Amino acid sequence: MTRTPLLVLALLLAPLPCAQAQPGSIVEALGGEGHAGDAESSDAAALTARRYDALVAAGDRAALKAFLVAMPKGADLHNHYSGSLHAETYLELARAKQDRFRIDADTLAFVRRGYAPPFWPDRPLHTVDDVLADPDLHERVLRAWSIRGYGEEPEQVSPDQDFFQAFLGFGAFAKETLPEGLRILKRRALDENVLYLETMLMPGGYWYTSQEDDDRLRAAATLEELEQELQRLAAQFEADPAFRRAVTGYVRAVRRNHEGIDADAFRMRYVTYADRNGAPANAFGRLLSSFAAAAREPLIVGVNLVGAENGAVALRDYRLHMRMVRFLRDRFPRVPVALHAGELVPGMGQPEDLGFHVREAVEVAGARRVGHAIDATHDPDVAGLLRLLQDRGVAVEINLTSNDFILGVKGQDHPFELFRTHGVPMVISTDDAGVARTDGLSHEYLLLSERHGVSYPELKRLAHASIEHSFLPAATRSALRGRLAEQFEAFERGAAAAAASSGD
Repeated sequence: MTRTPLLVLALLLAPLPCAQAQPGSIVEALGGEGHAGDAESSDAAALTARRYDALVAAGDRAALKAFLVAMPKGADLHNHYSGSLHAETYLELARAKQDRFRIDADTLAFVRRGYAPPFWPDRPLHTVDDVLADPDLHERVLRAWSIRGYGEEPEQVSPDQDFFQAFLGFGAFAKETLPEGLRILKRRALDENVLYLETMLMPGGYWYTSQEDDDRLRAAATLEELEQELQRLAAQFEADPAFRRAVTGYVRAVRRNHEGIDADAFRMRYVTYADRNGAPANAFGRLLSSFAAAAREPLIVGVNLVGAENGAVALRDYRLHMRMVRFLRDRFPRVPVALHAGELVPGMGQPEDLGFHVREAVEVAGARRVGHAIDATHDPDVAGLLRLLQDRGVAVEINLTSNDFILGVKGQDHPFELFRTHGVPMVISTDDAGVARTDGLSHEYLLLSERHGVSYPELKRLAHASIEHSFLPAATRSALRGRLAEQFEAFERGAAAAAASSGD
Protein backbone atom coordinates (compact mmCIF):
# COMPACT_ATOMS: atom_id res chain seq x y z
CA MET A 1 0.00 0.00 0.00
CA THR A 2 1.43 3.37 -0.97
CA ARG A 3 2.12 6.02 1.67
CA THR A 4 1.62 8.90 -0.77
CA PRO A 5 -2.05 9.85 -0.17
CA LEU A 6 -1.58 10.37 3.57
CA LEU A 7 1.59 12.36 3.06
CA VAL A 8 -0.04 14.52 0.40
CA LEU A 9 -3.05 15.25 2.58
CA ALA A 10 -0.85 16.06 5.56
CA LEU A 11 1.24 18.47 3.51
CA LEU A 12 -1.59 20.08 1.62
CA LEU A 13 -3.82 20.56 4.66
CA ALA A 14 -1.12 21.77 7.05
CA PRO A 15 -1.30 25.43 8.17
CA LEU A 16 0.92 27.76 6.24
CA PRO A 17 4.07 28.88 8.09
CA CYS A 18 3.91 32.50 6.89
CA ALA A 19 2.71 35.67 8.53
CA GLN A 20 0.40 36.70 5.70
CA ALA A 21 -1.47 33.40 5.52
CA GLN A 22 -4.88 33.16 7.14
CA PRO A 23 -5.74 29.98 9.06
CA GLY A 24 -6.45 27.32 6.50
CA SER A 25 -4.60 24.96 4.23
CA ILE A 26 -1.75 25.00 1.77
CA VAL A 27 -4.35 24.22 -0.88
CA GLU A 28 -5.95 27.60 -0.23
CA ALA A 29 -2.58 29.31 -0.54
CA LEU A 30 -2.03 27.71 -3.92
CA GLY A 31 -4.41 30.16 -5.47
CA GLY A 32 -7.36 27.82 -5.99
CA GLU A 33 -10.95 28.43 -4.98
CA GLY A 34 -10.96 25.55 -2.54
CA HIS A 35 -14.58 24.53 -3.29
CA ALA A 36 -15.69 20.94 -3.50
CA GLY A 37 -17.27 21.82 -6.82
CA ASP A 38 -13.83 22.46 -8.27
CA ALA A 39 -12.65 18.97 -7.36
CA GLU A 40 -15.85 17.46 -8.76
CA SER A 41 -15.64 19.34 -12.04
CA SER A 42 -11.90 19.07 -12.64
CA ASP A 43 -9.72 16.18 -13.52
CA ALA A 44 -7.44 15.47 -10.55
CA ALA A 45 -4.31 15.89 -12.64
CA ALA A 46 -5.46 19.22 -14.03
CA LEU A 47 -6.40 20.41 -10.55
CA THR A 48 -2.98 19.39 -9.23
CA ALA A 49 -1.32 21.26 -12.11
CA ARG A 50 -3.30 24.40 -11.26
CA ARG A 51 -2.29 24.12 -7.63
CA TYR A 52 1.36 23.80 -8.69
CA ASP A 53 1.07 26.81 -11.01
CA ALA A 54 -0.47 28.88 -8.22
CA LEU A 55 2.30 27.90 -5.83
CA VAL A 56 4.91 28.98 -8.34
CA ALA A 57 3.10 32.25 -9.04
CA ALA A 58 2.79 32.99 -5.31
CA GLY A 59 6.52 32.52 -4.83
CA ASP A 60 5.91 30.43 -1.72
CA ARG A 61 9.13 28.42 -1.75
CA ALA A 62 8.36 26.43 1.40
CA ALA A 63 4.96 25.31 0.15
CA LEU A 64 6.39 24.52 -3.28
CA LYS A 65 9.09 22.41 -1.66
CA ALA A 66 6.46 20.54 0.36
CA PHE A 67 4.54 19.86 -2.85
CA LEU A 68 7.66 18.50 -4.57
CA VAL A 69 8.67 16.32 -1.64
CA ALA A 70 5.23 14.70 -1.74
CA MET A 71 5.23 14.37 -5.53
CA PRO A 72 6.39 10.99 -6.89
CA LYS A 73 9.75 11.40 -8.62
CA GLY A 74 10.48 8.00 -10.13
CA ALA A 75 14.22 7.41 -10.00
CA ASP A 76 17.57 8.98 -9.22
CA LEU A 77 19.97 7.61 -11.83
CA HIS A 78 23.11 9.69 -11.24
CA ASN A 79 23.95 9.12 -7.62
CA HIS A 80 27.39 8.54 -6.09
CA TYR A 81 27.02 6.38 -3.01
CA SER A 82 29.97 7.80 -1.08
CA GLY A 83 29.09 11.42 -1.96
CA SER A 84 25.44 10.94 -1.04
CA LEU A 85 26.06 10.32 2.66
CA HIS A 86 26.45 13.48 4.74
CA ALA A 87 29.50 14.12 6.90
CA GLU A 88 27.37 13.74 10.02
CA THR A 89 26.32 10.30 8.82
CA TYR A 90 29.93 9.21 8.38
CA LEU A 91 30.78 10.40 11.89
CA GLU A 92 27.77 8.60 13.34
CA LEU A 93 28.64 5.34 11.60
CA ALA A 94 32.31 5.64 12.57
CA ARG A 95 31.64 5.89 16.31
CA ALA A 96 31.32 2.12 16.56
CA LYS A 97 34.59 1.60 14.68
CA GLN A 98 36.95 3.91 16.52
CA ASP A 99 39.26 0.99 17.24
CA ARG A 100 40.18 0.99 13.53
CA PHE A 101 39.61 4.57 12.37
CA ARG A 102 40.88 7.96 13.46
CA ILE A 103 40.80 11.42 11.90
CA ASP A 104 44.07 13.06 10.97
CA ALA A 105 44.53 16.27 12.95
CA ASP A 106 46.10 18.08 10.01
CA THR A 107 44.23 16.82 6.94
CA LEU A 108 40.94 15.99 8.75
CA ALA A 109 40.79 12.79 6.71
CA PHE A 110 39.95 9.34 8.02
CA VAL A 111 43.03 7.21 8.74
CA ARG A 112 42.75 3.46 8.92
CA ARG A 113 44.68 1.46 11.48
CA GLY A 114 47.31 -0.87 10.04
CA TYR A 115 46.82 -4.62 10.13
CA ALA A 116 50.27 -6.20 10.42
CA PRO A 117 51.34 -5.17 12.96
CA PRO A 118 48.39 -3.03 14.16
CA PHE A 119 49.55 0.56 14.59
CA TRP A 120 48.51 4.13 14.05
CA PRO A 121 50.44 6.58 11.88
CA ASP A 122 53.01 8.56 13.86
CA ARG A 123 51.15 11.89 13.79
CA PRO A 124 48.37 13.59 15.79
CA LEU A 125 45.00 11.90 15.39
CA HIS A 126 41.48 12.58 16.67
CA THR A 127 38.89 10.02 17.66
CA VAL A 128 35.36 10.48 16.40
CA ASP A 129 34.31 11.23 19.97
CA ASP A 130 36.91 14.02 20.01
CA VAL A 131 35.29 15.54 16.94
CA LEU A 132 31.77 15.25 18.28
CA ALA A 133 32.75 16.79 21.62
CA ASP A 134 34.46 19.84 20.13
CA PRO A 135 32.08 22.18 18.23
CA ASP A 136 34.91 23.99 16.44
CA LEU A 137 36.59 20.76 15.34
CA HIS A 138 33.23 19.31 14.34
CA GLU A 139 32.54 22.34 12.14
CA ARG A 140 35.98 22.06 10.53
CA VAL A 141 35.32 18.40 9.66
CA LEU A 142 31.91 19.20 8.16
CA ARG A 143 33.53 21.86 5.99
CA ALA A 144 36.38 19.58 4.95
CA TRP A 145 34.00 16.80 3.92
CA SER A 146 31.51 18.95 2.02
CA ILE A 147 30.99 22.35 0.42
CA ARG A 148 29.63 23.74 3.69
CA GLY A 149 30.87 27.26 4.32
CA TYR A 150 32.61 27.59 0.97
CA GLY A 151 33.54 31.19 0.24
CA GLU A 152 33.76 32.21 3.88
CA GLU A 153 37.47 31.48 4.26
CA PRO A 154 40.31 33.41 2.58
CA GLU A 155 42.55 31.75 0.01
CA GLN A 156 40.23 28.82 -0.67
CA VAL A 157 40.84 26.48 -3.57
CA SER A 158 38.60 26.63 -6.64
CA PRO A 159 35.05 25.23 -6.28
CA ASP A 160 35.81 22.10 -8.31
CA GLN A 161 38.89 21.35 -6.19
CA ASP A 162 36.95 21.96 -2.99
CA PHE A 163 34.22 19.57 -4.14
CA PHE A 164 36.48 16.71 -5.16
CA GLN A 165 38.82 17.12 -2.17
CA ALA A 166 35.88 16.44 0.12
CA PHE A 167 35.99 12.78 -0.94
CA LEU A 168 39.54 12.50 0.37
CA GLY A 169 38.22 13.17 3.86
CA PHE A 170 35.80 10.27 4.18
CA GLY A 171 37.09 8.08 1.36
CA ALA A 172 39.06 5.66 3.55
CA PHE A 173 35.93 4.94 5.56
CA ALA A 174 33.24 4.91 2.86
CA LYS A 175 33.41 1.16 2.18
CA GLU A 176 33.00 0.49 5.89
CA THR A 177 29.55 2.10 5.86
CA LEU A 178 27.95 -0.73 3.89
CA PRO A 179 25.32 -2.04 4.43
CA GLU A 180 24.13 0.62 6.90
CA GLY A 181 24.64 3.41 4.40
CA LEU A 182 22.54 1.72 1.73
CA ARG A 183 19.65 1.50 4.16
CA ILE A 184 20.03 5.18 4.95
CA LEU A 185 19.81 6.01 1.24
CA LYS A 186 16.78 3.76 0.93
CA ARG A 187 15.00 5.45 3.83
CA ARG A 188 15.73 8.91 2.48
CA ALA A 189 14.53 7.91 -1.00
CA LEU A 190 11.27 6.56 0.41
CA ASP A 191 10.80 9.75 2.41
CA GLU A 192 11.05 11.67 -0.88
CA ASN A 193 8.73 9.31 -2.78
CA VAL A 194 11.54 7.99 -4.97
CA LEU A 195 10.88 4.50 -6.33
CA TYR A 196 14.29 3.53 -7.64
CA LEU A 197 17.91 4.42 -6.93
CA GLU A 198 20.79 3.59 -9.23
CA THR A 199 23.86 4.37 -7.17
CA MET A 200 27.53 4.28 -8.17
CA LEU A 201 29.26 1.86 -5.84
CA MET A 202 32.99 1.51 -5.29
CA PRO A 203 34.52 -1.20 -7.52
CA GLY A 204 36.45 -4.28 -6.47
CA GLY A 205 40.03 -3.96 -5.30
CA TYR A 206 42.05 -4.94 -8.35
CA TRP A 207 45.09 -2.75 -9.00
CA TYR A 208 47.71 -3.10 -11.69
CA THR A 209 50.86 -1.05 -12.25
CA SER A 210 53.06 -1.20 -15.33
CA GLN A 211 54.77 1.81 -16.83
CA GLU A 212 55.59 -0.25 -19.91
CA ASP A 213 51.93 -1.11 -20.52
CA ASP A 214 50.92 2.50 -19.87
CA ASP A 215 53.39 3.66 -22.50
CA ARG A 216 52.25 1.06 -25.01
CA LEU A 217 48.60 2.00 -24.61
CA ARG A 218 49.29 5.69 -25.09
CA ALA A 219 51.67 5.07 -27.99
CA ALA A 220 49.23 2.97 -30.05
CA ALA A 221 49.13 4.84 -33.35
CA THR A 222 46.04 3.19 -34.83
CA LEU A 223 42.82 1.71 -33.55
CA GLU A 224 44.05 -1.70 -34.67
CA GLU A 225 47.22 -1.36 -32.61
CA LEU A 226 45.24 -0.21 -29.59
CA GLU A 227 42.83 -3.13 -29.90
CA GLN A 228 45.75 -5.54 -29.98
CA GLU A 229 47.15 -4.02 -26.81
CA LEU A 230 43.76 -4.19 -25.11
CA GLN A 231 43.27 -7.81 -26.14
CA ARG A 232 46.70 -8.69 -24.76
CA LEU A 233 46.02 -6.93 -21.46
CA ALA A 234 42.53 -8.39 -21.14
CA ALA A 235 43.87 -11.91 -21.56
CA GLN A 236 46.60 -11.18 -19.01
CA PHE A 237 44.14 -9.81 -16.44
CA GLU A 238 41.61 -12.59 -16.90
CA ALA A 239 44.34 -15.19 -16.35
CA ASP A 240 45.41 -13.51 -13.11
CA PRO A 241 43.94 -15.25 -10.01
CA ALA A 242 43.99 -11.89 -8.17
CA PHE A 243 41.76 -10.38 -10.85
CA ARG A 244 39.29 -13.24 -10.62
CA ARG A 245 39.24 -13.02 -6.84
CA ALA A 246 38.60 -9.28 -7.01
CA VAL A 247 35.61 -9.73 -9.33
CA THR A 248 34.17 -12.60 -7.31
CA GLY A 249 34.70 -10.76 -4.03
CA TYR A 250 33.02 -7.64 -5.33
CA VAL A 251 29.99 -9.56 -6.60
CA ARG A 252 29.64 -11.35 -3.27
CA ALA A 253 29.92 -8.08 -1.36
CA VAL A 254 27.21 -6.46 -3.48
CA ARG A 255 24.89 -9.40 -2.90
CA ARG A 256 25.59 -9.42 0.83
CA ASN A 257 25.15 -5.69 1.34
CA HIS A 258 22.00 -5.59 -0.78
CA GLU A 259 20.09 -8.03 1.41
CA GLY A 260 16.85 -6.47 2.64
CA ILE A 261 17.06 -3.42 0.35
CA ASP A 262 14.37 -4.19 -2.23
CA ALA A 263 10.73 -3.80 -1.21
CA ASP A 264 7.34 -3.44 -2.88
CA ALA A 265 7.73 0.34 -3.07
CA PHE A 266 11.46 0.54 -3.71
CA ARG A 267 14.35 -0.88 -5.74
CA MET A 268 18.07 -0.17 -5.66
CA ARG A 269 20.71 -1.25 -8.18
CA TYR A 270 24.40 -0.50 -8.63
CA VAL A 271 26.71 0.99 -11.23
CA THR A 272 30.39 0.26 -10.82
CA TYR A 273 33.22 2.27 -12.30
CA ALA A 274 36.87 3.06 -12.94
CA ASP A 275 38.75 6.25 -12.04
CA ARG A 276 39.57 8.33 -15.12
CA ASN A 277 42.57 9.96 -13.42
CA GLY A 278 44.62 6.80 -12.93
CA ALA A 279 47.30 5.20 -15.07
CA PRO A 280 45.88 3.76 -18.32
CA ALA A 281 46.65 0.09 -17.72
CA ASN A 282 45.14 0.24 -14.26
CA ALA A 283 42.10 2.12 -15.56
CA PHE A 284 41.60 -0.61 -18.14
CA GLY A 285 41.92 -3.31 -15.48
CA ARG A 286 39.31 -1.60 -13.34
CA LEU A 287 37.00 -1.18 -16.33
CA LEU A 288 37.41 -4.83 -17.27
CA SER A 289 36.65 -5.95 -13.72
CA SER A 290 33.61 -3.66 -13.68
CA PHE A 291 32.24 -5.07 -16.91
CA ALA A 292 32.96 -8.62 -15.76
CA ALA A 293 31.13 -8.06 -12.47
CA ALA A 294 28.13 -6.46 -14.20
CA ALA A 295 27.95 -9.32 -16.69
CA ARG A 296 27.86 -11.80 -13.82
CA GLU A 297 25.55 -10.09 -11.30
CA PRO A 298 22.09 -8.66 -12.15
CA LEU A 299 22.25 -6.29 -9.18
CA ILE A 300 25.13 -4.50 -10.95
CA VAL A 301 23.38 -2.86 -13.88
CA GLY A 302 26.04 -0.70 -15.53
CA VAL A 303 29.53 0.75 -15.78
CA ASN A 304 30.80 4.34 -15.58
CA LEU A 305 33.98 6.42 -15.38
CA VAL A 306 34.31 8.83 -12.47
CA GLY A 307 36.66 11.55 -11.28
CA ALA A 308 37.32 15.15 -12.17
CA GLU A 309 36.99 15.40 -15.93
CA ASN A 310 39.38 18.34 -15.96
CA GLY A 311 42.12 16.37 -14.24
CA ALA A 312 45.39 16.30 -16.16
CA VAL A 313 45.23 12.54 -16.79
CA ALA A 314 41.50 12.60 -17.55
CA LEU A 315 41.96 15.28 -20.20
CA ARG A 316 45.00 13.63 -21.75
CA ASP A 317 43.50 10.14 -21.86
CA TYR A 318 39.87 10.93 -22.62
CA ARG A 319 39.85 9.50 -26.14
CA LEU A 320 41.85 6.49 -24.96
CA HIS A 321 39.27 5.83 -22.26
CA MET A 322 36.41 6.03 -24.74
CA ARG A 323 38.11 3.42 -26.89
CA MET A 324 38.69 1.20 -23.88
CA VAL A 325 34.98 1.36 -23.10
CA ARG A 326 34.12 0.65 -26.74
CA PHE A 327 36.38 -2.42 -26.70
CA LEU A 328 34.77 -3.73 -23.51
CA ARG A 329 31.24 -2.91 -24.61
CA ASP A 330 31.79 -5.05 -27.69
CA ARG A 331 33.12 -7.78 -25.41
CA PHE A 332 30.19 -7.46 -22.96
CA PRO A 333 27.33 -6.23 -25.18
CA ARG A 334 24.63 -6.71 -22.54
CA VAL A 335 26.29 -4.40 -20.01
CA PRO A 336 24.92 -0.82 -20.27
CA VAL A 337 27.24 2.17 -20.07
CA ALA A 338 26.62 5.59 -18.52
CA LEU A 339 29.46 8.10 -18.67
CA HIS A 340 30.30 11.39 -17.05
CA ALA A 341 30.89 13.53 -20.13
CA GLY A 342 31.14 17.25 -20.68
CA GLU A 343 31.47 18.30 -17.03
CA LEU A 344 33.64 21.14 -18.27
CA VAL A 345 33.52 24.87 -18.88
CA PRO A 346 36.04 27.29 -20.40
CA GLY A 347 38.92 27.86 -18.03
CA MET A 348 39.05 24.25 -16.85
CA GLY A 349 41.34 23.34 -19.70
CA GLN A 350 42.46 24.48 -23.11
CA PRO A 351 39.86 25.38 -25.75
CA GLU A 352 40.79 22.14 -27.52
CA ASP A 353 39.61 20.18 -24.46
CA LEU A 354 36.02 21.34 -24.95
CA GLY A 355 33.35 20.25 -27.35
CA PHE A 356 34.03 16.58 -28.11
CA HIS A 357 33.54 14.69 -24.84
CA VAL A 358 29.78 14.19 -25.13
CA ARG A 359 29.96 13.14 -28.77
CA GLU A 360 32.75 10.62 -28.15
CA ALA A 361 30.94 9.20 -25.14
CA VAL A 362 27.98 8.43 -27.41
CA GLU A 363 29.52 7.70 -30.82
CA VAL A 364 32.65 5.87 -29.65
CA ALA A 365 31.90 4.46 -26.19
CA GLY A 366 28.21 3.82 -26.88
CA ALA A 367 26.93 5.44 -23.67
CA ARG A 368 23.19 5.13 -23.12
CA ARG A 369 23.23 8.01 -20.66
CA VAL A 370 25.64 10.91 -20.20
CA GLY A 371 26.15 12.80 -16.98
CA HIS A 372 26.21 16.62 -17.03
CA ALA A 373 26.92 17.29 -20.77
CA ILE A 374 27.55 20.96 -19.98
CA ASP A 375 30.14 21.45 -22.73
CA ALA A 376 27.77 20.12 -25.41
CA THR A 377 27.33 23.72 -26.54
CA HIS A 378 31.00 23.76 -27.59
CA ASP A 379 30.58 20.90 -30.05
CA PRO A 380 31.48 22.09 -33.58
CA ASP A 381 28.12 20.73 -34.75
CA VAL A 382 25.76 21.38 -31.85
CA ALA A 383 22.64 20.72 -33.90
CA GLY A 384 24.07 17.41 -35.07
CA LEU A 385 24.97 16.41 -31.52
CA LEU A 386 21.47 17.21 -30.29
CA ARG A 387 19.99 15.12 -33.11
CA LEU A 388 22.36 12.28 -32.20
CA LEU A 389 21.21 12.32 -28.57
CA GLN A 390 17.58 12.48 -29.60
CA ASP A 391 17.80 9.83 -32.33
CA ARG A 392 19.65 7.35 -30.13
CA GLY A 393 17.51 8.10 -27.09
CA VAL A 394 20.55 8.97 -24.99
CA ALA A 395 19.41 10.66 -21.81
CA VAL A 396 21.34 13.52 -20.22
CA GLU A 397 21.57 13.25 -16.43
CA ILE A 398 20.84 16.78 -15.20
CA ASN A 399 22.60 17.70 -11.94
CA LEU A 400 21.67 21.31 -11.24
CA THR A 401 23.24 21.69 -7.80
CA SER A 402 26.66 20.30 -8.65
CA ASN A 403 26.74 22.12 -12.01
CA ASP A 404 26.09 25.35 -10.16
CA PHE A 405 28.81 24.82 -7.55
CA ILE A 406 31.52 22.96 -9.47
CA LEU A 407 31.17 24.71 -12.83
CA GLY A 408 29.42 27.95 -11.95
CA VAL A 409 26.67 27.11 -14.45
CA LYS A 410 23.03 27.78 -13.64
CA GLY A 411 19.87 29.37 -15.00
CA GLN A 412 20.10 30.43 -18.62
CA ASP A 413 23.77 29.42 -18.75
CA HIS A 414 22.75 25.80 -18.24
CA PRO A 415 22.04 23.80 -21.43
CA PHE A 416 18.80 22.43 -19.96
CA GLU A 417 16.78 24.81 -22.13
CA LEU A 418 18.73 23.78 -25.22
CA PHE A 419 18.11 20.10 -24.53
CA ARG A 420 14.47 20.81 -23.74
CA THR A 421 13.87 22.77 -26.96
CA HIS A 422 15.44 20.06 -29.13
CA GLY A 423 13.72 17.09 -27.52
CA VAL A 424 16.84 15.57 -25.95
CA PRO A 425 15.87 12.99 -23.30
CA MET A 426 16.68 14.14 -19.76
CA VAL A 427 16.50 12.78 -16.23
CA ILE A 428 16.88 14.78 -13.01
CA SER A 429 19.41 13.47 -10.50
CA THR A 430 21.28 14.38 -7.32
CA ASP A 431 24.94 13.55 -8.03
CA ASP A 432 26.36 13.96 -4.48
CA ALA A 433 23.72 15.22 -2.06
CA GLY A 434 25.93 14.69 0.99
CA VAL A 435 28.89 16.66 -0.30
CA ALA A 436 26.54 19.32 -1.73
CA ARG A 437 24.62 19.53 1.57
CA THR A 438 21.18 19.12 0.00
CA ASP A 439 18.24 16.96 1.06
CA GLY A 440 18.03 14.98 -2.15
CA LEU A 441 16.05 14.78 -5.36
CA SER A 442 13.27 17.11 -4.20
CA HIS A 443 15.82 19.92 -4.04
CA GLU A 444 16.81 19.32 -7.67
CA TYR A 445 13.15 19.44 -8.74
CA LEU A 446 12.76 22.67 -6.77
CA LEU A 447 15.69 24.24 -8.64
CA LEU A 448 14.24 22.96 -11.90
CA SER A 449 10.94 24.66 -11.15
CA GLU A 450 12.46 27.92 -9.99
CA ARG A 451 15.16 28.29 -12.62
CA HIS A 452 13.51 26.81 -15.69
CA GLY A 453 9.78 27.28 -15.22
CA VAL A 454 9.00 23.61 -15.74
CA SER A 455 5.27 22.84 -15.68
CA TYR A 456 3.63 20.10 -13.64
CA PRO A 457 3.03 17.89 -16.72
CA GLU A 458 6.73 18.29 -17.58
CA LEU A 459 7.70 17.25 -14.06
CA LYS A 460 5.58 14.13 -14.47
CA ARG A 461 7.22 13.33 -17.81
CA LEU A 462 10.68 13.74 -16.29
CA ALA A 463 9.76 11.42 -13.43
CA HIS A 464 8.52 8.79 -15.89
CA ALA A 465 11.62 9.29 -18.05
CA SER A 466 13.81 8.43 -15.08
CA ILE A 467 12.27 4.96 -14.97
CA GLU A 468 12.38 4.57 -18.75
CA HIS A 469 16.10 5.39 -18.93
CA SER A 470 17.12 3.22 -16.01
CA PHE A 471 19.28 0.17 -16.66
CA LEU A 472 16.69 -2.20 -15.25
CA PRO A 473 15.39 -5.13 -17.33
CA ALA A 474 12.34 -4.34 -19.45
CA ALA A 475 9.93 -6.29 -17.24
CA THR A 476 11.10 -4.51 -14.09
CA ARG A 477 10.90 -1.12 -15.80
CA SER A 478 7.35 -1.91 -16.86
CA ALA A 479 6.39 -2.84 -13.31
CA LEU A 480 7.94 0.36 -11.92
CA ARG A 481 6.20 2.46 -14.59
CA GLY A 482 2.91 1.00 -13.39
CA ARG A 483 3.82 1.68 -9.78
CA LEU A 484 4.78 5.28 -10.62
CA ALA A 485 1.49 5.81 -12.45
CA GLU A 486 -0.35 4.55 -9.37
CA GLN A 487 1.66 6.90 -7.16
CA PHE A 488 0.78 9.89 -9.34
CA GLU A 489 -2.90 8.92 -9.33
CA ALA A 490 -2.84 8.73 -5.54
CA PHE A 491 -0.93 12.01 -5.27
CA GLU A 492 -3.42 13.79 -7.53
CA ARG A 493 -6.41 12.25 -5.77
CA GLY A 494 -4.97 13.54 -2.53
CA ALA A 495 -4.66 17.02 -3.98
CA ALA A 496 -8.23 16.90 -5.26
CA ALA A 497 -9.52 15.58 -1.92
CA ALA A 498 -7.65 18.33 -0.08
CA ALA A 499 -9.28 20.92 -2.30
CA ALA A 500 -12.70 19.38 -1.80
CA SER A 501 -12.32 19.33 2.01
CA SER A 502 -11.09 22.90 2.32
CA GLY A 503 -14.13 24.75 1.04
CA ASP A 504 -14.75 28.33 2.15
